[in-house]
Amino acid sequence: MLGLCLIGGLAASLAVASCSDKKSDEMVGRGGQQLEQAASQRGLLGGEQAEPVGIFERRNGDGRDRMCVTAMPSSASAASLAHEWRFAMELRAKDGGSCLTRGTLRRAAKDGGDRQGDGGPDVPHHWTLRFQGLENCAILAAEQGDQLIFPAHFPASCSALCAGRVDLAGAELDRTSWSQDEAVILRMRRADGRMDMACKI
Repeated sequence: MLGLCLIGGLAASLAVASCSDKKSDEMVGRGGQQLEQAASQRGLLGGEQAEPVGIFERRNGDGRDRMCVTAMPSSASAASLAHEWRFAMELRAKDGGSCLTRGTLRRAAKDGGDRQGDGGPDVPHHWTLRFQGLENCAILAAEQGDQLIFPAHFPASCSALCAGRVDLAGAELDRTSWSQDEAVILRMRRADGRMDMACKI
């Protein structure tokens, strides 16, 4: 009888251990999926999942250049909602003031042709930025790691950006947020000195 009890106890222990191992494997699997999903949302895995939504900043003299990127409003077309975003930028001017500018942002190939995704995790994501109010003013910026890198030379069509009071050539903005909610409430200074939630949808 004692032997049967010992055998029964051993079998039960093995069953519990087996169930425990299975649960552990399932938890690890779920955890891995959650990490991968978070990385995809942040754009760390490359491909079409990468999105520019969030906040980018850099120190510039005594102040900061700041950029917020948000999804298009729900009233936009389905095509725009899928592949286009809105941005606003508060830029430090050469005269010590600041300038607020807005525009749209789309996924782009490195040669400047629009496309829907990039090549892989080691390839920078490229974004075409078009500035509101300036005809044909479009630049190609690269997001690599946690930085948004602007081109060393801007086209002549962008010379009137902020009335020529700012210089974004070669600028590198550090990503400080991947959050739509944080981007929406980021307050920026307008030309009249008032603060505004420039990316509010």
